[in-house]
Amino acid sequence: MKKWLFIFFFVFVYVTYSKCQQTHTLPFQLEGRVTGINGKKVTLDIPIYATDKRLTTIVINDSFFFKGQLSDSIVFARILLDEDITNPTGGYTNFPFMLSNGLTKVRFRANKTNDPVIRYHFRDLAIEQGDAGIEYNKFHSLINKEVFQGMSYKSDSLYLDSMNRFVLPTRRQLFEKLYTRYKDSIQYAYNKVKLLITFSQTDLYNARTPFLTDIEKKFILSSYQALVPKLIHHTEFNYIDSYFSNYGIEKKIKFTDFELVTTDNRKIRLSSIIM
Repeated sequence: MKKWLFIFFFVFVYVTYSKCQQTHTLPFQLEGRVTGINGKKVTLDIPIYATDKRLTTIVINDSFFFKGQLSDSIVFARILLDEDITNPTGGYTNFPFMLSNGLTKVRFRANKTNDPVIRYHFRDLAIEQGDAGIEYNKFHSLINKEVFQGMSYKSDSLYLDSMNRFVLPTRRQLFEKLYTRYKDSIQYAYNKVKLLITFSQTDLYNARTPFLTDIEKKFILSSYQALVPKLIHHTEFNYIDSYFSNYGIEKKIKFTDFELVTTDNRKIRLSSIIM
C-alpha cells in the first residue's frame, strides 16, 4: 500500500510541477530607441501568442517602451508598425529578435520609402541589452556571414538546380562545422534550436529537396533531439517538434524483382523498368 501511495505522490508532484512550468509568467521590459517614426504606433508581436494580445505603443522622442508577462524565459519576437497589421499592404518591415524575461534594450532606425507595399525599411538593428538576444544575433550573424558569405539565391529553377548540386553541399558542410564548433558556447537551448530552424528553412537544408542526403537530414534531426529535454516545456515545443519530424529518415521501399512477359513475348525484369 505504501508503495502505491509513494507512486501516486510522485506522479502528482511531477504533473503539478510540469503544469506550473507551462503556465508560470515571467515579467519583461523592452526599451527601444528608433529614429524616423516619431508619432507612429509600433507593435511588439510574439508569433507564438495570439495576435490580438499584441502590445502597442507610440514612439515619442525616438523612444518606446513595453512591459508585460512571458510564459517562457525566451521567445522569438518582432517589432513592426501597427498599421502593417491593421492595414496590411502585402509587405512590411520588422525587427526580429529574442525577447527574454528581465530588461531588453534595442536600437534601430526607420527609413520611409516610396514603395506602395513596404512603407518603411528598418536598418542598423541592434540588441544593446538582453543576454539571449545578444547571443542569438552574434551567432546568427557569424553563421550567416561564414556560410552564405553574402550570397543571394535567385528563384530561377535552373539556377537553383545548379546551386543544389554544386554549391549548397559545401555550404552545408560549413554550417555543420560551425554549429558543432560553437554549440557548446551557446547558453540557451532555444537559441540553438532557432538557429537550426532558421538555416533549415533556407534552401540550405530544405527537407523537400531531393538533393538533401540522409546523413545531412540526420545531422539536423540529431542536433535537435539533443535539445529536446531543455525545450519540452516551452510553449512552442509542439510546433518545433512537428517541424523537425520532416527530417526523419524515410524507410526505403523494397521491391521483389521478377520477370514480365511483354505483348511481343519478350521477357523483361521489373528492375530494368524501375531502376
